Amino acid sequence: MIKIAKILIIFLFVSLVSPVHAKEIKDFFDRKITIPKDPKRIISLSPATTEILYSVGAESKIIAVTEDCNFPENAKTKEKIGKFGNISYEKILLLKPDIIFATKDMGKTLDGLKRYNFPIIATDTQNINDIFDNIEILGKFSNNESKSKNNIALLKQKLLKINEKNLKIKLKPSVFYVVWNDPIMTSSENSFIGDMIKIAGGNNIVKNIKQPFVKYSIESLVSKNPDYLIIPNSTFKKTNLKVFPWNKLKAVKNNKIIIVDDDRYLRPGPRIIDSIEELQEKLYSKKL
Repeated sequence: MIKIAKILIIFLFVSLVSPVHAKEIKDFFDRKITIPKDPKRIISLSPATTEILYSVGAESKIIAVTEDCNFPENAKTKEKIGKFGNISYEKILLLKPDIIFATKDMGKTLDGLKRYNFPIIATDTQNINDIFDNIEILGKFSNNESKSKNNIALLKQKLLKINEKNLKIKLKPSVFYVVWNDPIMTSSENSFIGDMIKIAGGNNIVKNIKQPFVKYSIESLVSKNPDYLIIPNSTFKKTNLKVFPWNKLKAVKNNKIIIVDDDRYLRPGPRIIDSIEELQEKLYSKKL
C-alpha cells in the first residue's frame, strides 16, 4: 500500500480535466487535488526519480530532466531544465508539464515552484523500503502501476536472497561510509545508505544519530577504527589515505577499502538493490 504520508505533494492549481481522465488525491497540506490519470508531459527534477520513471516504463512521457540525470543512457537525450537544486523555473513554465516529480531533499528549490500552477510529487527516502514505496508512487501517478508492481516484486526477490545469505554471517565487520573527506561526512544508521550497509551485513559505526548525513569527528573515527571504509569513487580520488587520520585506520593498513560507484550507491533508485548485493560480496568475498 502506498504510504502517502511519505510523500510531499505541492499543488497550487487544479487542472481542467474530465473526471474520467483524472484522479483525486490529498496533498501535503491536506487539500484535495486533481491530477491527470495518464499524464503525458512529465518533468523529473531528480536523478533518482528519473531512474524510477524509466524503470516503470514512463520514459516516453518525460519531456525534461536535470543535467545530473545520466541514467539510463537515453535520459541524457531529454531536454534539460538546469541542475539538481538549481533549476530554471522559466523553462519549466514554458514546458507546461502535467506533473513534476522530485525528491523532498530539494527543499527551497521546490519552494520556488509555488508561484506556478503545476502539481509536484516529491518522494522521501529514509530506508530501503521507502524506495519500494517510491517506485509504487511514481508508477501510480505516471499511470504505469502494473509495471511498477512487477519491478518491486523482482527487487524484493533479490533482497530476499541477500537476507538469506546474511543468516550465515556470525561476525559482522565494522564499516564507515565516507560521503566526503574534508570535512569528514558520513551516513548514519538513519539513512538509506545506513540501511543498505545493514542489509549487506555490515556494522555501521555511526550509531545513535538522527540525521541521515552528518559531519563526523576525526577522534571518533580513529577511536572506533572500522574494519572497512566504503568510499564513492569521486571522494576516493580526493582522499589521501597516506595522511592522518586515514593512515591510522586498520581498514587502510589492511587494504580494506571498498570503492563504489557514486551514482549507484548515492541515488535511492532501483539499482540500489544491485549495490547492496555487490557490497555484500565485497564485505564477505567467498565466505557466503
